[in-house]
Amino acid sequence: MRLKKDNKGAAMIVALVVMTVLMVFCLSLLLVVYSLYTSTLKKNSALQCKEACKTMSFELQSELTEPEYADYESQRAAKEGVTDTGGDSLWFYIRYNIWQDSWPYYSSTEKGHGKDKAYRYFTIAPSEDVAGMVEDIKVCIYWEKGDGDPDVSGQENDGINIPGQRIDTILHVIVTCSKNKQSYSIETEYALMAGEYADITDKTEEDIMLNNGVNPYNNSIYKFEKWQWVFSERE
Repeated sequence: MRLKKDNKGAAMIVALVVMTVLMVFCLSLLLVVYSLYTSTLKKNSALQCKEACKTMSFELQSELTEPEYADYESQRAAKEGVTDTGGDSLWFYIRYNIWQDSWPYYSSTEKGHGKDKAYRYFTIAPSEDVAGMVEDIKVCIYWEKGDGDPDVSGQENDGINIPGQRIDTILHVIVTCSKNKQSYSIETEYALMAGEYADITDKTEEDIMLNNGVNPYNNSIYKFEKWQWVFSERE
């Protein structure tokens, strides 16, 4: 009888050891599966962020480079159809706000021209191709001037030499998409081609756009100035 009891105890211990090993094995499998799941989720999220960034970057490129007005009247007509988010709103926002005192150019060495002053952040409504792909989209825009007149407004020149001052102006557009703690950014640079409209002969005549969303500071521009943004590079 005593020997029987000892056998039963030994069998119970063996069973417990087997059960423990099985439980550890099952937990290990669960951890492996969870690790694979999170790894796949991160990869998919990172890929979606990258694709969304590319799509948004090309869409913004179209909004900036495609408006090409042959004369001032064409630009004025397009301006009439602009709302806070519709029409060529981004193009006109850039047109009425850079090279103005209200939006400093960026410089890593000049006081008052660091990121905190020069960087502007925008909320861009995503297209159908992008909506749902990511959780958050941020667009940062800043500009750098070339070797033109250090006075960004240029008003003291009565507009005569303004296009020459715009030479080498570079616009930077950074798109950042995020999802599941993954993010991806693309920076695109555009060069400004500044010229003159032939249909405006008075180089002192100014124009203002009374639209708080697009021109919040009620900045004025010279009518004769012709602007065209040209794609430079994408990183």
